[in-house]
Amino acid sequence: MHPERLGQGGLGVISTGLAVVVAVAVIVLLILRASVKIAREALDKIFAVAHTVDTNTMSLQYLETLRSLGASPASKFIFPMEFTRLLEPMFNHKSGA
Repeated sequence: MHPERLGQGGLGVISTGLAVVVAVAVIVLLILRASVKIAREALDKIFAVAHTVDTNTMSLQYLETLRSLGASPASKFIFPMEFTRLLEPMFNHKSGA
C-alpha cells in the first residue's frame, strides 16, 4: 500500500503493528537467553556429577540402555563406533576374574 492511500490513521496502525512485532521479538530473545542460561547451569551440574561416576556405574547404564533397546519393536539399531570401547571395562573385569 502507498502511504498516501493509507492516510494518517493507516500509518499509525503500521507503526503500532511494528512496535508490537519488535516488542514480541525482544520478549522472545529474553526468554531464549534465560533458557540458555538455565540449560548451561544444568549441563554444568551434570558434567560435575559425571566426573564422579565410576566405571561399574557406567557399565550398568550401558546394560540398561541395551535392555531398553532390546525391548524396542525396531528391527535395526545403529551403534556408534565407540560403543565397543565403552563396554571394554565390563569385559576386562569379567576376564580378569
